[in-house]
Amino acid sequence: MSTRRGNKETDGADANFKQEFDEFRKEMVDEFRKLRDTVKYCSDTCDKVTRSNKDMQAMMKEIKEVTASNRALKEENHRLTQRVKELEQYGRSNNLEVEGVPDDQDAQELILKMSEIVGEPVNKDDIDVCHRVHTA
Repeated sequence: MSTRRGNKETDGADANFKQEFDEFRKEMVDEFRKLRDTVKYCSDTCDKVTRSNKDMQAMMKEIKEVTASNRALKEENHRLTQRVKELEQYGRSNNLEVEGVPDDQDAQELILKMSEIVGEPVNKDDIDVCHRVHTA
């Protein structure tokens, strides 16, 4: 009987060990799956960060190019604005403004008379345009 009892005890211990081992194996499989999922998540996140970094580098390059282009356009705009001012000023270099001329008097005739008075003769062909500028 002691062999039977020993076998029953051994069988019970074996069954208990097998059950504990199966539970441990299931826990390890679950932990391995969790670890694998975590590693995949980290890998996917790393891939996303790498793609985002590449995209950001491309955007930074484009921003630098646009900034340089903007700077060049500002400089050209400033240069052209100055040139327009110079041309406008040059266009007015032959202008003569006379104030206080009565409305019933011909402005061109007045210019011709004034030129005689100051001793600088002017012909009608010398006058490009002659008109009144009304002021408020």
